[in-house]
Amino acid sequence: MKKVLLIEDDATLLKVLEIIFKQQGFDIAMAKDGKEGIAMAEQQKYDLIVTDLMMPYANGLEVVDRVKRNFETKDTPIIVLTAVTTQASELESVKMGVAAYLRKPVIPKELIALALQLTSK
Repeated sequence: MKKVLLIEDDATLLKVLEIIFKQQGFDIAMAKDGKEGIAMAEQQKYDLIVTDLMMPYANGLEVVDRVKRNFETKDTPIIVLTAVTTQASELESVKMGVAAYLRKPVIPKELIALALQLTSK
């Protein structure tokens, strides 16, 4: 079973993401902000990390930076979910090694297809 870390400060969206991923057979861990997400990513191996971009304590780019700089986690694929639609933030994410950058509202079928693709490698 593939293990996914979901990092999202919106409790309702976090619950929706949990349901979507669990329905597809993923094992889910959840963090309510970037700081908690970074700590969890450093304590356990995940097959995929899905993170919001705009969060308190540590934003999504800080999560990406910490995960990609850590030898143990640097190869973990990351999907960034965001309502921020600037080309600059998308380019910055891709430059930092993000596997995908999806704009909210996310289409569940697209998110799961991408997650399955990234975790099958």
